[in-house]
Amino acid sequence: KQKLLTGAERWKTMSADEKSVMKKRFNRWKSLSSEDRAVLRLRMKHFQSLPPEEKKRLRNKQTWFKNLPESKQKKLKHRWQNLSPQKKHELRQRIRKSATHDRRQFKQTITNRQSH
Repeated sequence: KQKLLTGAERWKTMSADEKSVMKKRFNRWKSLSSEDRAVLRLRMKHFQSLPPEEKKRLRNKQTWFKNLPESKQKKLKHRWQNLSPQKKHELRQRIRKSATHDRRQFKQTITNRQSH
């Protein structure tokens, strides 16, 4: 069984690109309010407790576009580029709204869970 590296050891073995990604993530984390951090911690904990296939499904949900065949990606990109600015704006708003809705629902389930 291989020994787990400590943070410092892991840092030494990282490439410059990996380091810059980590720094960005850390700065983003530092700039969050404490309640946002708390929500994220709960979300991470919640994610950890999920069964492997559910984790996989959620991870794939984020990369659904990359998982599409090349031709399909091209078609979608092309369709997006040909939309009018208003239509693009409308769609972005819809996406944002549904994301906010998901977040709210998640906060709700978390708070409900804590009150039990």
